[in-house]
Order: sequence, then structure tokens, then C-alpha cells
Amino acid sequence: MKCALCEADGPLFNANRECCQIRALANAPTERRAAALLSIKETKGKTEANRIMELTNAERRARKERGQQKAKLEIHNMVSSRKGG
Repeated sequence: MKCALCEADGPLFNANRECCQIRALANAPTERRAAALLSIKETKGKTEANRIMELTNAERRARKERGQQKAKLEIHNMVSSRKGG
């Protein structure tokens, strides 16, 4: 379950909540993600690292989809405003 900070999809996050940690990891550069997943694998095992990787990839896909929806809405609004004006 996502917290209010994750639902708002803003720049703030709570470092103590897993949903925020996943969101921060999903937004991190590739090298930092790889290092974090390697650290998780070494400390908590391969199963946990795979679980975190799946959640991170899901968050990245969701973020991409939200971005595409936002872009479509902005295009629609631009076209609508030009027709009206």
C-alpha cells in the first residue's frame, strides 16, 4: 500500500517506508539502482533483491505510463485551446 507521499507522486519521501524507498530507487540513476540491489542481495539474499527489483521495475513502468498520460492530456488541452481561440 502506498502512503500519502507516494500517492501525491511529489519529490518528498519517508525513508522509513518501503513504498517511498521503492519510489526513490525507481527514480535513481541506473548505477545507483544496481549498487542498491547488489547491497540488498548481499545483506538480505537473492529472493529479497528479486522482490525489490520487481517492485522497482513496476514503479518505473507506472511512472512512464503516468508521464505518457500527462503528455496526452497536455496535447489535448493545447489542441482544445487553439480550437476555442
